[in-house]
Amino acid sequence: TPEKRAWIHEQFQALAADWEGAAVVRVAHRNQLPALVVRGVTDVGDDELSREYAVHAAHVLAEMSDLLNNIIIAIDEQLRRGSQC
Repeated sequence: TPEKRAWIHEQFQALAADWEGAAVVRVAHRNQLPALVVRGVTDVGDDELSREYAVHAAHVLAEMSDLLNNIIIAIDEQLRRGSQC
């Protein structure tokens, strides 16, 4: 809700929150597995900025794709060298 967003921002000066990713990381940690959560911010809590995001969505998605590709390549290289990720 807008009230909850306002409270979180006031209490923590948060610009974004990721509720779902915490569960993924917690389960991975309990099972001694590496985990990485990468999220794109699409709801900035401001209607005008949300419309602006939609205009630039293709660019944002391309950048996110490049980032994830580079992460996967780096992890693969580490695993091939026998390093722990």
